[in-house]
Amino acid sequence: MNKSDYTTIIKVSNRFFLFNSLYGTVDEVNENIISFREEDLSINEYNFLMKRKHIQEESQIDELYEMYKKYKKEKMNIVDFIIPITNDCNMACAYCFQRSQRKYPDLSDQSWNDIKRTIEKICSEYKKTFSNVIFRIVLFGGEPLLNKNKEAIRNILLFADKNDIKFRVVTNGMNIVGYLDYLQKYRRILDNITVTVDGNRETHNNLRVLKDGSGTYEEIQKNLKLLRDRSLPYTIRVNLIDEIIDEIKNDCYDFFGNEEFHRVIKNNEVGKKCKFSDIYSLILDGNLKVDNVALNPVKYFYYLVNEEENIYPLFDYCENKNIYFFSLDGKNIYNCNEGEDARVYYGQYVKEITDVNCNNYLDNHCVNSEFFPLCGGGCKIHRVQKGKTCNYYNEIKEMVEVYIKRIIGAK
Repeated sequence: MNKSDYTTIIKVSNRFFLFNSLYGTVDEVNENIISFREEDLSINEYNFLMKRKHIQEESQIDELYEMYKKYKKEKMNIVDFIIPITNDCNMACAYCFQRSQRKYPDLSDQSWNDIKRTIEKICSEYKKTFSNVIFRIVLFGGEPLLNKNKEAIRNILLFADKNDIKFRVVTNGMNIVGYLDYLQKYRRILDNITVTVDGNRETHNNLRVLKDGSGTYEEIQKNLKLLRDRSLPYTIRVNLIDEIIDEIKNDCYDFFGNEEFHRVIKNNEVGKKCKFSDIYSLILDGNLKVDNVALNPVKYFYYLVNEEENIYPLFDYCENKNIYFFSLDGKNIYNCNEGEDARVYYGQYVKEITDVNCNNYLDNHCVNSEFFPLCGGGCKIHRVQKGKTCNYYNEIKEMVEVYIKRIIGAK
């Protein structure tokens, strides 16, 4: 008899609990059980542990791989081609990780031509393997919607429209009015416009400012109304930092209804990074809706313990693992758009792209972890920075403890 691969022992208020991260089972047990010696168990205890997936006769890792095969067949494959139009920006946000990336300020014609050929090749390879695949171009920056970028964006949208590729825009929202004609003309292939609004007016204007230090909240709100009036799809990205969490806890955050809440990767200038347990507690307290949280371990754990049907393990920390981020220097492709020097290298334009699947950056160290189904191997950037040091084990454990404390009424 063996303890299940994905069962861990959690001690809360001097009581012992077993939690299985693959199946979401949580059970209080007597102290004699946690030794997992068959001679210490009654027949009823043994049968209970087997039914609740806390002991195994065969490895649950094998079960995980079988789930993954089924998941691969059923899931819709979304492939994102992230194109940084420029590293230039009209703002100077406190937590921006791109301020040092100004060596190659704009996308050159040669780089775009190389990107275009690479996208065509990758699309062709995916179509050979998958019937259910959606391709998207993501206009990224810096700030993509600067006036100087109109010609480059026009060429990209012409290409996308011709090849039936959808597009998204990630923007600070300050110059939407300058691109309304494009957004309406290419509405057929427009997937979404992501605009960042960090908190209410005062908080936002402290964090997201123009280069002269002036606030941006009012202008962005005016531009969001332009999108609403034209029924153009948009999402508001909110970076969860201390001030915004306080606004949410104190019921003074003005919800728009279509927010997507994120943690920021590098925010040394704006306070400590919130934990999984902080965000999970906001959901349990009714302050946040789980569907508005972009932090996948938190969302997956919520669904898992609430016994949602057809929930697969989190096979990748990122919801969409098929990401191709093209560098502005016209050379390299990475599988992440965040971070700075720790992006995971994937290949070069045209020449070296042979395997179109961005595989998880994993090894047995991750797959054998008790919490792997909840973290999917963690953030790729952190994996590169920290090697085999897990950044999420303790965070996930704290989140599970919060759940158990709520169940038993402990503080």
